Amino acid sequence: MSSAITNNHTSYDCNHKPKHSKQPYTQEQVDWIRYKRDDCRWTWPSIRQKFPLYFTGVRGTVQCFSSRYYRDNRVPKVDGNWNLVTGEDGRPIYNLERVRERDTPDGRARDVPYRLVDKHPQRALEYSWVSEEHKHEAQRILQGGDRESSK
Repeated sequence: MSSAITNNHTSYDCNHKPKHSKQPYTQEQVDWIRYKRDDCRWTWPSIRQKFPLYFTGVRGTVQCFSSRYYRDNRVPKVDGNWNLVTGEDGRPIYNLERVRERDTPDGRARDVPYRLVDKHPQRALEYSWVSEEHKHEAQRILQGGDRESSK
C-alpha cells in the first residue's frame, strides 16, 4: 500500500516511480536516428529536440537515442560489387559492425556502409523525411552505381 505525504498543499506518493517506456523504437525511428546522425550530421541534442516533431507521442533522451544508435550493429553483407549476399533461404546475411570501430584502420579498410543511404538504400527511398538529394544517392546505389561518390 502506498503512503502519501502532504506538505503545504502538495501531495506525493512515496512509492511512485517515474514511468519508463519499455516500448522499443520502430525500425523507421531507428533509421531516422541513424539518418539524422550520420547522413545529416546532426548532434545528439538536435536529434532529441527534433524527434518528437517527426514521431508524435514518443520522447527520449540523448542517452536513449545514442544507446539505440550504437546497438544498431547489423549490416547487410555485400560482395565485392556491393551486391547483397543472401543465404540459401533467400534472406540477407548480416555482419555485426560496431559504429565506434568505423574510424579505426581496420574499420576503414572494411569500408562498411554506416549511413542510412548506404546501409539501407531501399528504405531511404520510402521515407518522406529523407532529402531528395539523399534519395538520388540511394537510387544510384540500388542501380549499381558507385558508392564512393555518395560518401
